[in-house]
Amino acid sequence: MLKGKKSLAIAALVGYFWLATPWQAILWYLSPYRPRYAGWLLALNCGAYLEAIAILVAMVVMHARFALGGSAPPSEKLPGSRRLFVVVGIVAGLMTSLVWCYVFRIVANYSGQRDDILGLHYIPGYNQLQAAVSYYRFFSMFIVTYLGILAGDVAWRWSLESRLLPYPPPKNKPSDSDFVWTSWVAWLALYLLLTESIYLLFEFTFSNHYIVSLDGSYLSFLPLVATSIACVPVSLWLEGHTPRTRKSSIYVAMAGRLVIPIIATPLLITTGFLALAPLALCIGTLNGGGFIWGWFVGDLRWRCLHAGQTAS
Repeated sequence: MLKGKKSLAIAALVGYFWLATPWQAILWYLSPYRPRYAGWLLALNCGAYLEAIAILVAMVVMHARFALGGSAPPSEKLPGSRRLFVVVGIVAGLMTSLVWCYVFRIVANYSGQRDDILGLHYIPGYNQLQAAVSYYRFFSMFIVTYLGILAGDVAWRWSLESRLLPYPPPKNKPSDSDFVWTSWVAWLALYLLLTESIYLLFEFTFSNHYIVSLDGSYLSFLPLVATSIACVPVSLWLEGHTPRTRKSSIYVAMAGRLVIPIIATPLLITTGFLALAPLALCIGTLNGGGFIWGWFVGDLRWRCLHAGQTAS
C-alpha cells in the first residue's frame, strides 16, 4: 500500500511539472530556425519551473501551518480555508515570477547584451525574441493562476486518511458550489494534460516541416478557457440530477462531457477556425479526457449523494 502511495505521489509530481513546462518555448528553441540568443529566452521561460516550485513549497508550508485542518477530512475544514490555499499559491507564484524576471534582467544587463537578448535592437530574428519575452509574460501569469488553483485545492483536501485519492465523499452532502468546484478543477487538470500531450505528439511529428513560432501562441489556451466556462453549467446540471444507481450517475456524466465542447464552440466564434478546436479535439481523441472526467465526476456525485443519504 505504501509503495502504491509513493508511486502515486511521484506520478502527481511528474504531472504537476509537466503542466508547468513551457513546451512551446522549448520547441521554438529546438527549431533549426531559432535566432541568436534564443537560449537566453528559453532560460527566461523556464522560470515557470521556479514558480511551480514556489507554489508547491507554499502549499507544504500552509499544510504544516494548518496541521489540524490538514489531517481532517474536507467536510470538517472551514469553507474559507480553501480560498486561502488558492490565494497563497497564486501570490507565491506571482512573487517568484517578478523576482525571476528581475534577476534575469540583471544577468542580461551584466552580459552587456541585454537589448539584443530582449529583442530591442534590430538583429536577425529580433521579432522572435520579442515574441519569446511576451510569451513568458503570458505563460507566467497563466501557469501561476492555473497551478495555484490546482495545487491549492489538492493541498486543502489532502488528509492522512485519504492520501491515495484526496477527493473522498464528505460525511454530509456537499453544497452545490463544492461539487461544481471539484468538477471544474478536475476538468482543468484533465483537459490541459490531454491537449499538451496531443500538441507535443503533433509538434514532434511535423515540426521539421514548418517554422515554430511563438507569435499568437496564447491562442492555443483559449479552448481550455472556453471549455472551462462551459463546464460550469454542465456541472450545475449534474449536481441537480439525482441518479438512481452509480452506473446511471456515470452515464449521465459521460453524456455531460459531450455537451461541454458543444457549448464551448460558440464562445470562440470570434476566433474563426479556432472555434472548432474543442469539437476537433473531442473527435480526434475520442474525448479521452472527457471520458475520464465523466467517470470521475459521475462516481463522485454518486458517492457524495450516497454519503449524504447515509448520514441523514
